[in-house]
Amino acid sequence: MQVIPHRRSGFSFMEMTIAMLVMGILTAIAAPTYVTALARRRATLAAQRIVADLHYARSEAQRNSANRAVQFDTSNNRYTLSDVTDLGNSANTYIVELVDDPFSSVLVSASFGGDDEVVFDMYGRPDDIGTVVVQSGSVQLTVSLAADGTATR
Repeated sequence: MQVIPHRRSGFSFMEMTIAMLVMGILTAIAAPTYVTALARRRATLAAQRIVADLHYARSEAQRNSANRAVQFDTSNNRYTLSDVTDLGNSANTYIVELVDDPFSSVLVSASFGGDDEVVFDMYGRPDDIGTVVVQSGSVQLTVSLAADGTATR
């Protein structure tokens, strides 16, 4: 009877080293792209939320025939809709924290005629035009408010 030598299955140390090296190179190439894409997504979400909330404050002013203000607090990275209750909890004031998920963004600036607050009158017109700048990572986006009360990114 002839004895056949047993062949070991699996990868050699050299094969594993080469595979790990290739994976490391691919990760090093892809990581910066992923980080930038994630920052862009977060900044876009924050800017879209600001646009939506400016439109919401405008519509609330028109619906209630009363002034509604949006106050931006750059030092705390948040903004408040005055005299508007939180949609999730009517006992709370409507406050958006931009540092929280999913935004993870910073409120860089808010300027409405030199002020960090915009007030919509009962017709939905803002007291001043202005801009709001948000940033996530290296990505900065600007939201603009026009004289007719429309906000755009």
